[in-house]
Amino acid sequence: MDQADATATARFKAPVDKSYQLLFTFRFADDDTMRRNVTIGNRHNTYCDGRPYAQVPSFARDCLGRPMPLRIVVRASRGGTVVAERTLESLCISSHGDPLRKTRHLTIIALQQGEYIAEVTKLAAQPELAGVRAELMLAGGTGQVAFRQARRDTERAASTRPTSNVGLYSVVGETILDARSC
Repeated sequence: MDQADATATARFKAPVDKSYQLLFTFRFADDDTMRRNVTIGNRHNTYCDGRPYAQVPSFARDCLGRPMPLRIVVRASRGGTVVAERTLESLCISSHGDPLRKTRHLTIIALQQGEYIAEVTKLAAQPELAGVRAELMLAGGTGQVAFRQARRDTERAASTRPTSNVGLYSVVGETILDARSC
């Protein structure tokens, strides 16, 4: 998470036609590390609506975290046609529940049933995130059920594969992206 211009690429399958949420979940090593981190943020407010950070008034920036610029490209596996492309600034947490985890909503991507290739590029270095584990998740729906199921699947998969900084999981828990950084 601390390096710029790192790209993670993987194939995945969208099981049904629908809009999927792309989420970033950050896992901290301990309470002290999480409390000291100002990059991820501690709250969500009305300015967490996808607007550029420069448009958030300075009085409202406290505790929102720092912007994290990303480029996301999703291509059809067959033919390589770009079906979604976004350059965005991730800002604000959208949820936290487990003591050492925080989640940011990135974007919504409408996909038809089929196979795809995802490319996620981190556009700026953030050295303060060294050691923070991030999981990129593609989830169906807007509720916590998909998130909880993917998290359980992530934890099960973690015991059978090497630990990495980024993992992208489909709503059915299939690992579709696993790389050292993004």
